[in-house]
Amino acid sequence: MEGAPAPAWALRRETTDSAIEQPVSASSQRKSQHLGLKPVKDANVQDKADVACTIVEFHPNSKTMITAGLDHRVRIFSIDGHTNASMQKPLHFDDYPIKCVKFLHDGSRIIVGGLKPYYFEYDLLENKTVRRPGIKTAKGTLNVHDRFVVSPDDKHVAFLGGGGEVHVVTRVSHSSRALMVPFSVTSMEFVPGAPRHLMLVGDVGRVHIVDIVTRRTVAAFQDDGNTATSCLSWTSDGSLLATGSPDGIVNVYRGRDVKALRGASLGTVKPVKTLSNLVTQITTMHWGVVGGRAVLAFGTRHKAGGMRVYDARRASVVPMWPPQGLYGRVGAMRISGDGGWLVAGLDNGRARMWKIIAD
Repeated sequence: MEGAPAPAWALRRETTDSAIEQPVSASSQRKSQHLGLKPVKDANVQDKADVACTIVEFHPNSKTMITAGLDHRVRIFSIDGHTNASMQKPLHFDDYPIKCVKFLHDGSRIIVGGLKPYYFEYDLLENKTVRRPGIKTAKGTLNVHDRFVVSPDDKHVAFLGGGGEVHVVTRVSHSSRALMVPFSVTSMEFVPGAPRHLMLVGDVGRVHIVDIVTRRTVAAFQDDGNTATSCLSWTSDGSLLATGSPDGIVNVYRGRDVKALRGASLGTVKPVKTLSNLVTQITTMHWGVVGGRAVLAFGTRHKAGGMRVYDARRASVVPMWPPQGLYGRVGAMRISGDGGWLVAGLDNGRARMWKIIAD
C-alpha cells in the first residue's frame, strides 16, 4: 500500500453541529423554513476514478472526505466547495477490490473491507496500514462482506456473514463472536449511545436489536408496511430512525418509540412519516444535521438520478431536487458532520457535491 507522511488534518478537531432538536425563537424559525441545494465542484474533481464511485465518507471531525470504488484505491480530499484539494497520494491496496470504508468515530483510523478473507486498518497519524486476518468460524474463514459497521465506542466492528449471521470483532483482542437472527440480514447499524446494541434489518421486514455481548435480541418490531427492509440509518443522537425497502418506501420512526420496546417478541412501532418518492430499492441513506434540523439523504442505485433529501422539520422532501440532467446512478450519499455539504458517489466515477443552504 502506498502512503504519505501523517496528514495534519488527522490531528485537528473541528466543532460540528450534532444536535437534532435545538430551542429556537419564532424569528429564527421564520428565517430557517426552507432547505436549498446549490451545486458546487465535484468532491473528487482533482482525482476522479475511472470506475464507479461506490463509497463516500466524511471524516467525523474535519472537512475531509474519502472516496473509493473498485480500483483498489482510497482517495482523500479537503472539502471547501471550490478546489476540493487532493490531500495525499491515494491509498493503494493491491489485489483488493474495496467494498466498504469507514472512519473510526474518533477519526484516527480508516477501516477498509472487501470480498477477501482479511481487512485493513489504516492509521492516519502514523501513516501505517495493518492487515487484519479473516474471521474464523466453525465453517472456516469468512470472506469479509461488502458491509460492516463500527460501534460508537470504536471497540467493535460488525461484519455481515451471509444469511442471518453477523460476526462481531473486538478490535483490541481481534477475537470474534457470531450473532444469529431468523432472517437474512441486509443492513445493520449500532444504536446511538448504546455500543452493545446492534440493529439488524432483513428480507422479511423484521427489525431486531441484538446485544453483542449476550447475543440475545433485546427488542424487535416489523417495519411498518414492508415485507423486506434493505437499509437503515439513525440520526447521531438517536432521535430518529429511517428504514428503506426494496419497493422504494422509506419509513421514519421516533427513536424513543423504538427504544421503548423490550424483549424478543415482535412489537409494533408506527412511523411518523412514510415516503414513497422512489419506486426502486433504497440502497443508501444517511442522516445529517443542518441548522438544528434533521435531514435525510436517500437514494437508489437502480435508477439514474434516483436520490432525494428529506427535511424532518418540514416533514417533506426538498422540492425540485435533484435537477434534471443528473443521469448518474447513485452508489452512496453522505452529509458532512457540519451539515454544510451533500455528496453522492455516482457510477460514472464522479462524487457530485452540493452545498446545503437553510434559509
